[in-house]
Amino acid sequence: MTKARAAEWLLSQVLPPDRAASTVGDWMEDIGQRGSIWFWSCVLRTVIAHVWSDVAGSPSTMAGLALPGYTRYSLGVVGMAVLTDALRMSHYRHAIYRWPFELGLHLTWFSWAFQTGLWLARRAPGRELSACAALSLIGWAALLGQELTSFQQGVPASYINLMGVAHDVALFAGAIWIRRRFLRAATSWKPH
Repeated sequence: MTKARAAEWLLSQVLPPDRAASTVGDWMEDIGQRGSIWFWSCVLRTVIAHVWSDVAGSPSTMAGLALPGYTRYSLGVVGMAVLTDALRMSHYRHAIYRWPFELGLHLTWFSWAFQTGLWLARRAPGRELSACAALSLIGWAALLGQELTSFQQGVPASYINLMGVAHDVALFAGAIWIRRRFLRAATSWKPH
């Protein structure tokens, strides 16, 4: 994939494809003078600015999308925690059974984050990544509160922050999947 196509793909997650292509074309004209770092910083700044303007421009709409999504995601996580506790009481404590279960648990968790991204993107057409960013902000605020409470109780920080990043990747991947399907359907439909 060329630099221009990769940048167009990334920008098309937040902009209409024709606008993404023209924007990248304008930047490609200046890349010889300004360099690749400038080019990619423009791409990333544009994506971040567009997502942030959606979230900050209509916080009540984004919260109205993100809170049910966060509740949906949290219910899945609680269900997996209950399953983990039940299995810990049985064969889970034996090392030979532990790693397949842990792997299965994390794959299920990532799948649930991906499914939540799909669910959220269907409810926010054209603002898929912004809705996921709002959900992610709620999730990170909840994790920060949990970590601060644990720290005050003398419990060391957990690895949950790394898992949070991985689950955000799965969440955004679900939203991008739906965005690509919407764009493909919009470009393939032609009036008679």
